[in-house]
Amino acid sequence: MKIENYWKSNFDNLASSREVHKMSGWINSYYQYKNFSTTLNCIPSKDLDLHILDIGCGPGVFFELLSQRGFYNIFGIDYSLNQIKNKKTDKGYLINADTYFLPIKKSKFDVVVSIGLIQHLSNIDVAIKEMAAVTKKGGRIIIQTLNADSIFKKRFHSSNLTLLSSREISAVLTDNNIMVENVKYIVKLPQHIQFLEHLIEPIPGSSILSHDLIIVGRKM
Repeated sequence: MKIENYWKSNFDNLASSREVHKMSGWINSYYQYKNFSTTLNCIPSKDLDLHILDIGCGPGVFFELLSQRGFYNIFGIDYSLNQIKNKKTDKGYLINADTYFLPIKKSKFDVVVSIGLIQHLSNIDVAIKEMAAVTKKGGRIIIQTLNADSIFKKRFHSSNLTLLSSREISAVLTDNNIMVENVKYIVKLPQHIQFLEHLIEPIPGSSILSHDLIIVGRKM
């Protein structure tokens, strides 16, 4: 639990940051928004009654985007009580709990999301098993994390980070009866050439240029 203790302490301290993106450890507000908006677009929007769980929700910033899209059955879990106490939303419900022991009824949620979470965990097998357990049959699990295949991975290398490829994450999802439906890669460029990002991302092989990835799976 060394990694978990390190990041829990880190996020407890960051919770008092004045800038919202820094509360959750994002480099800047653009990176936070891009990852959040890309993840949001992976959620089916036809049924606004979906029950959505955000694991590793921090102060609940993603709740605002979900609410703007029309979703209202929103729940979040974070192991940092300080993050929850300093919440930045009046939407949904925030719960202080451990990813490895989700205090939730089985098969409760239509969509389970984790944004920037599993890179801070030492045991993704247990975490994904818990995610799968609380997801309804036919429901989706959406995981956003750092990309281990990126040529830029040295920039975020740390002994306190778990870097995984889409193949490794997909294997754990498959072991938990989650069929991978889609993998997206998020390219982040310097501000003056950010307009090129949406041109690069669809190109085959762009995974090595992407800092982050998103995997969408459906529970069978």
